[in-house]
Amino acid sequence: MEHLDIGIDVTTVAARCGLSRSDFSRKFKVSTGYSPQAWLRLQRIEKAKHLLTDARLSLAEIGLECGFCDQAHFCRIFTRLEGITPLGWRRLAG
Repeated sequence: MEHLDIGIDVTTVAARCGLSRSDFSRKFKVSTGYSPQAWLRLQRIEKAKHLLTDARLSLAEIGLECGFCDQAHFCRIFTRLEGITPLGWRRLAG
């Protein structure tokens, strides 16, 4: 789960695989069940859940560490995918 804080360009990854962006995206989805962007979001949320167990880190710090542009974006995506706010998840996990 390293380097999730930087953007990953699907076109660049596809080119390194010798595929067009659309072909790569299609094959990626067949292989994983997710589009590359959706898969990356899920990886970022998994990292965030791990970081949420450390009470010393603020939600803003966790969001930035996981590649979200700000705390609001992090909280919105986390809540949409997990059905609970990051703070609520932290309380339940603690």
